[in-house]
Amino acid sequence: MKADDLKRYELSREQHHENLHRTIATYAELPHILCRVRKCRRDGNCVGPMIESRHMEGSVRAQQALGMSGNACSRLPACIADASDEHYAVYRACVEKMPDGVVS
Repeated sequence: MKADDLKRYELSREQHHENLHRTIATYAELPHILCRVRKCRRDGNCVGPMIESRHMEGSVRAQQALGMSGNACSRLPACIADASDEHYAVYRACVEKMPDGVVS
């Protein structure tokens, strides 16, 4: 794959990843439960910062094995990225409940 094509692909994957995880966080009602960002709680939508998360280390390594940077999947909404393993397990259960074709 050409370098420009790879960059476009990674940017597309990063945008999809962000939209997907913001949707799941909203679906799981995390803005009302875990999130400390006032706007997220007020709007009931995940709009807070996306930060790198240890929970995504496996996905990052998988992308790096394919020759990509891993940046496309390294970030999660702050409330999820900093979540305990127990809270992250609940979040992952919500990911699994998403309809086929939404999670990739």
